[in-house]
Amino acid sequence: MMKYLRENFIYTDRESGQNRFIVEFVVNEDGMVVGERIRSKEPKDISEVESELLKVVASMPKWNPAKCNGAYVPFRLIIPINY
Repeated sequence: MMKYLRENFIYTDRESGQNRFIVEFVVNEDGMVVGERIRSKEPKDISEVESELLKVVASMPKWNPAKCNGAYVPFRLIIPINY
């Protein structure tokens, strides 16, 4: 996952002043990434660089979904990303 993010999150405008983001998303029962967001921020408050980061997270390839008692279940991930 981190390799994918490093290779695909290319943003050259470093004027945002922020270099660490906490990204939260859910991998659903089908292995798709859904509900991606910058933790502790409302959608209207995100910067351009955060918006670009969310696009890259949303475009990640399918994951292997989590299993619980033999059934596929959604699971939430919260990851720090240093920019």
